[in-house]
Amino acid sequence: EAKRDLIESVGKFVDRKVEFLSGLTGSSIDVPNIIEAVQSGRLYQLLNFGPIDARGVPVVSNHQLMQTVSQLISGSDPMVPILGPVKPIFVNQKALGMLAGPSRDRVVNLYLSRKLSDFINQGRYHIKVYQGEALLKSWLPPVELGTKCDTEVSIGRSYGSFV
Repeated sequence: EAKRDLIESVGKFVDRKVEFLSGLTGSSIDVPNIIEAVQSGRLYQLLNFGPIDARGVPVVSNHQLMQTVSQLISGSDPMVPILGPVKPIFVNQKALGMLAGPSRDRVVNLYLSRKLSDFINQGRYHIKVYQGEALLKSWLPPVELGTKCDTEVSIGRSYGSFV
């Protein structure tokens, strides 16, 4: 009796895994195909899903994105020999006002983090995986950094495609 129960549970387990993989690969998958793909090292080629169209960064919340961008921005402080720190150039001077010292650095980092995470969140993304090969297309809106008529940096709309 115990042997039958064990065989039944193993059979059910395999069926569930095949159903899961069928959801990713399509209905043509069966156990012999999976075994052959594992043996030949081509299991990734059975992976198919999408297309997924999304705004913002898929699977990442706005808060997580803001934290990540903030850590990246805060972790670097590039300098140009004659100009000094580069980051304040990309901040609207009205946002900085007359701040100096560590408060100024925090405002610069916060401003750039918000501006860049909003920029990324406004993007559109298209993801598709076919036979293990991923295709990512992204469309990003224009962004303006700095102070108008002074140190303004404008980046137009952009489009990228990656395989």
